[in-house]
Formats: sequence, structure tokens, C-alpha cells
Amino acid sequence: MTNEEAIEWLKVIPNQELYECDFKRKEALRLAIAALERDSTYRRALYLLDATYRLLENQVESRYVLNILETTVDYDDADCDGNCLMEDIKYLLFEAEYHSEPPKEET
Repeated sequence: MTNEEAIEWLKVIPNQELYECDFKRKEALRLAIAALERDSTYRRALYLLDATYRLLENQVESRYVLNILETTVDYDDADCDGNCLMEDIKYLLFEAEYHSEPPKEET
């Protein structure tokens, strides 16, 4: 079943508990949710890429060598430095299974 077919099936699912749905509808729901998760991960990756680009752009525009790990940019409605962006990149890559090491828990 393609993502488009899954989304079409979702449109016809009545408001009922998932266990009451037949197998095909459950499978459509599972595939549609997976497609939405991929889309949100993609959007998040673009948002993170934009913040990282702005951080690097600060260096290009500066006459001085900046400490990228300490320089901040607006990200998620907060000031985020290079370390913050690096941790988010690592987390996103781990979630997408492109990075083998899980993110470290902050203490």
C-alpha cells in the first residue's frame, strides 16, 4: 500500500477505536502515521539546517574568527549556540539512523 492509498483509507475511517478497525484500515493508519513522521522529521531537519546556516553565515560576515560553539542564533524561540545545534543534529541523525551513537542525556 502506498502512502497516498494509506491517506485515502484514513479519510474513510469512522471515529472508532483502532481495535474495531479491520486489518487494512489498521495498516493504512500505521503507514500514514509513518509518512507523517517522516515529513515532520524532514521539516525539522530543514529548520535545523537553516539555523546552522545562519550560524555559519555569522562567521562569513564577521571580520573576526568566531567561536562557532559559543556563537548564538535564534532557534526554537531561544538563543542556541553551536553546541546546542550540534546536539540537535546528532539527535536528528540518530533518529534517522544515520548516526550510531545515541545522544547523551543532559545532567
